[in-house]
Order: sequence, then structure tokens, then C-alpha cells
Amino acid sequence: THQSQHMAKWFFWEHHSWHQFDSIGEAAVESAFSNQELTCESTFHNPRSGRQTVYKYDLQKMEQINTETGFQRPIRREDDARASKRARHGAADLPPPQALTFTARPAAQTCAVEQLTEWTLVPDPEADKDCAICTFGFEPSPSDPSETAVKFSKCTGHYFHKGCAENPHMMQRGCIKCPICATLYGVQTGNQPDGQMGISYRPDSCEGYDCATIVIDYLFPHGMQTAEMANPGLPYHGTARQAFLPHNEEGGKVLELLKIAFERGLLFTVGESITTGRQNTVVWNGIHHKTSMAGGASHHGYPDETYFARVREELAARGVVE
Repeated sequence: THQSQHMAKWFFWEHHSWHQFDSIGEAAVESAFSNQELTCESTFHNPRSGRQTVYKYDLQKMEQINTETGFQRPIRREDDARASKRARHGAADLPPPQALTFTARPAAQTCAVEQLTEWTLVPDPEADKDCAICTFGFEPSPSDPSETAVKFSKCTGHYFHKGCAENPHMMQRGCIKCPICATLYGVQTGNQPDGQMGISYRPDSCEGYDCATIVIDYLFPHGMQTAEMANPGLPYHGTARQAFLPHNEEGGKVLELLKIAFERGLLFTVGESITTGRQNTVVWNGIHHKTSMAGGASHHGYPDETYFARVREELAARGVVE
């Protein structure tokens, strides 16, 4: 059994600040973490109201879940070794906080596929080539221009029937993604609900780094689903999420990409929570974040040698690049 080398403290996020667990909850969660368990439960007794609340802890996502209401909060673990690093990174030298606001909006109206992809007509495509969408061959006919072969400007080695390329399903929220090579034409946007992205800095380090830490706070209040979401007109549950990046050159570059993705509505969506099974709630949308400063990849934390390469690939797949 793996045992912690340092006494650790556990915190949960509430009302825009971190609060330390009570001693019973802290002992239960630290025991599970030390034994490499993925989940655990703890009962909190409120001395004022006399109520007892059972919390489930997901130690991969670093979340606290109220088993009665399903409400989720970020949690974090801090051991003595990480706390002692604070003295090396003075808060006075850190950048000021930032805040971004996203307002849900309809998909952008775009120009015709021909203009967006800057396609060219191919009067005599290669003999062994078929349409990359319908897989049928090309038989150009003056009476049926939809059979003409076209080539998208940034694609190589594959062609489409003009009629297939003009299919309305090719256009998704203002952009077209080539079904063969995934090249994007236009700017991809998402159906993220109204929310905020706060950026702040703290002097202690993510595990494996010797620099300050970038803290990203996402806040999405409850709301009603728009026409762009899965169930228009139904209410959805909001959420709060917190993520971390090392405050170095690599972390700073990824932060700028995440800001672009947030402003394009790509980071979150409304759907089913994998953690709780709750429907119609704000969830991550496929661009992974580190929600813990420590614990390694199995706890959605650091160190993780391949994280930056993976998150850049996820962002690039949605057209968010430097």
C-alpha cells in the first residue's frame, strides 16, 4: 500500500475560496487517496442544523458530490512539501487576475460552402478516385452539375461530388470539417451556456514544477436550454470547475488557447454527467483540464508528461491553434 510521505490537508471550493475539510472527512479522503482508491464517502454532521450529509469523493476528477442533491464541488490536496514551496514564488510578482464572460449565441451564419472552402472544380479527377462522402464515382454531366467533382482548397488527394459537398449536414455551427483529413474551414463554435472564466495565480507549485500556478475558475449558473442545446426549453443545472496550469512558458501558451476556446463556446456543453448520471447539466466538452495540482494522471493532476501534447491536439481538432 502506498503511504503519503507528508501530512496532507484537503480543501473544497465554495463561495469563491478554498475551505479545509473537517477532520473526519479529511481522514477518510486521505486514507482512500493513500491506498490509491478511486472513490470514497464521508458523512458530514452540521452542528447548527443537526443535518447529516453524505458526500462522495471522486479522486480521479477531484470532485466532491452531494449524494442527495448531486451538487459537485472541486477539491484539492495539499501536502507539506508543496506548501513549503510558496516561499520561493512571491505573490507580489504574479500577474493580476483576469475574468472572461461568455454569452450563449446562435451559430454564425456563414457563406456558401463554395466560398468557405474555396473549392475548385475538377473536370477530370483521377480514374481511381471516388467521392470521399458517398464513395460513388464521378460522372460529370452538363444536365446534372451536382455530379461534378470538387476539391477543397486545403485538402489533398480526395474529391467530392458538388452535390455531396453542398449537403446541409456538412455545415456544423458555421464551419465545415473535411470528413477525410479533418481540415477545418471557417471558425468552429460550440453550444456552451452562459458562464465565466476567471484566471488567477498562486505562489505554490503544481507537483513536478518549480514555478507558481495558474488557477482557472469556471462558473456556470443554472439556466434554460436554448435552441442550440440538446433539450431546448428545459432547465439545466449549472456547475463550478477549477483547473490548474504551471505558470511557465508552456502553461501560459495553453492558457491563451483555452481562453480562445472559451470565447468560442467550446469548453463546456449541456448533457449527462458521467460522474453523477444527472441529465441536463453543464459538463466538460472533450478538452481535458487538470483539476488537481498533484496526484498524477490517475487523479487528473500533475505530473503528467503527455498532458500538454494531448490538450493541444484536442484544441487543434477544434481549430484552436497558436
